[in-house]
Amino acid sequence: MSQSGSLNFGVIGNGRVAALIDERGRIVWWCFPRFDADPVFCSLLAKGEEKGFCDVLLIDDFTKSEARYVRNTPIIETIISDSRGNSVRVTDFVPRFTRFERVFHPPQIIRRIEPVSGLPRVKIRLRPTFNYGMPCEASVLGSNHIRYAGGRDAVRLTTDAPLSYIAQETAFALTRPVTLILGPDESLSGSVEAIAREFLERTQEHWLDWVRSLALPLEWQQ
Repeated sequence: MSQSGSLNFGVIGNGRVAALIDERGRIVWWCFPRFDADPVFCSLLAKGEEKGFCDVLLIDDFTKSEARYVRNTPIIETIISDSRGNSVRVTDFVPRFTRFERVFHPPQIIRRIEPVSGLPRVKIRLRPTFNYGMPCEASVLGSNHIRYAGGRDAVRLTTDAPLSYIAQETAFALTRPVTLILGPDESLSGSVEAIAREFLERTQEHWLDWVRSLALPLEWQQ
């Protein structure tokens, strides 16, 4: 269940994996590395237990959130605001585009967190589960990643955010955009920022091209 008790979720996916995101930007369901695999995020069914999710909290009092799909794509943008006028934008997507004449659709979630107004103080919480709902008890910090293990498939978070702040769920001032890339326990071939920007642009282009090929009824075209 979402933090507010609502079942109003957004869906991101690429034909290989999919995730559910609630109205405050919390990822509440994601099976990895396939649709029918062990849920790394399972708070949708956690019955109030604080496990199996990834979210971004504003330290000052939360006031509202607004979520929307980027037009004609399964890319979700969530604006989270607090009582002091601070706000952040969280952009979530799963990469899908053509690469080397093949469909590139890795089992990854990319989450980009940007300051929008004020000087927001945020806490990034990442609490994966393994073996169908058991909290992760084994994590290892690397140079720019955290490896979570406990089931058949280990999950790696690669990020340009401060690793210790994420591992210890410490609040910090968000003065620049940061990116989280969740996926297989493999090294990336470039910088987190560059990969995230490229994948976002190419994923958006892919879905816009795909939508143009649809035969939409006249009453739905507007």
